[in-house]
Amino acid sequence: LAFLNPDLILLEFLEAGSSGLDPNLCKLLNSPMRLDQVLGILARFSLIKRIKSGRGLWIHRLIQEVIQCDLLEEDSHRWWEKTAQLCLDAFPEEMNEITRPICRTYKDQVYIPLSKSPEIQSNTLALSCGRVGLFLLYDGKFKQAEILCGKAYNVCRAIQGNRHPSTLTAMANLASTY
Repeated sequence: LAFLNPDLILLEFLEAGSSGLDPNLCKLLNSPMRLDQVLGILARFSLIKRIKSGRGLWIHRLIQEVIQCDLLEEDSHRWWEKTAQLCLDAFPEEMNEITRPICRTYKDQVYIPLSKSPEIQSNTLALSCGRVGLFLLYDGKFKQAEILCGKAYNVCRAIQGNRHPSTLTAMANLASTY
């Protein structure tokens, strides 16, 4: 939770992307009673608030910042990688009439963590930024699309070099945002 959108974390989003999480977190998300107990404990200590009839969470930005700052660099990179995987697994791969409402619902769930993520050398981060950036481009959110497509391009270039097809695709997507 420390790496996600602090204003609203949809449990539906976490469930949709749970395949990219650790097995223990995946089991927790698939057990409504246990999840309710854990979230109740966090809420009692005022670490989170349940919103949207209990189907959403709010976490204070200061709590997120403290948790992120207390991590060692390699742990921080690992959690950013897991966050990018969660976003990639939850956000629909194809954009069409059926998936567009889901993409719009999850847009803030994925945009905020992906835009805040450091440019770690991660194919998952590049794919996630590219996928969401392309949706934002098609949805007319050009500034947000530029940020994510730019990050996807920078990460692809750092990992695979200037002439790799993934880098060239990311470059073309970034150019489209301009």
